[in-house]
Amino acid sequence: MYSDTIGWKNNNLGNLRGENVKWQGKTGFKNGFSVFESKEMGVRAIYVDLLNKIKRGTNTIEKIISKYAPSSENDTINYISFVSKNTKIPANQPIGGTKEEIRTIVRAIIKHETGYSAPQDLLIKAENLLVSKKKV
Repeated sequence: MYSDTIGWKNNNLGNLRGENVKWQGKTGFKNGFSVFESKEMGVRAIYVDLLNKIKRGTNTIEKIISKYAPSSENDTINYISFVSKNTKIPANQPIGGTKEEIRTIVRAIIKHETGYSAPQDLLIKAENLLVSKKKV
């Protein structure tokens, strides 16, 4: 079921690019996307990416998705609408960065990128890795 998407094959459920980004748990780069040692480390990278964007002032779904999925590669307007609808967070509402907000955004990104809902235990394991790992 899940294995038919690039994101699941690469353990990169957010389809993160970043050939030169040194994500923890990244084992390579294939067909334009980062490859991770586990799905947990790939989801952790989505969390790190979102938290860094929010810390730098990219703090609304519209701003986040515009950077995460630029219009040169995506239907960004549709993506913003999808994430906003799935999180029930208005696209222009500032995000405070609470665990619940970030989790719902990560879940929506994964669903948009892969077509599948991420299991809750996978999200929790990735969150726990944020605490236990020191470097990005």
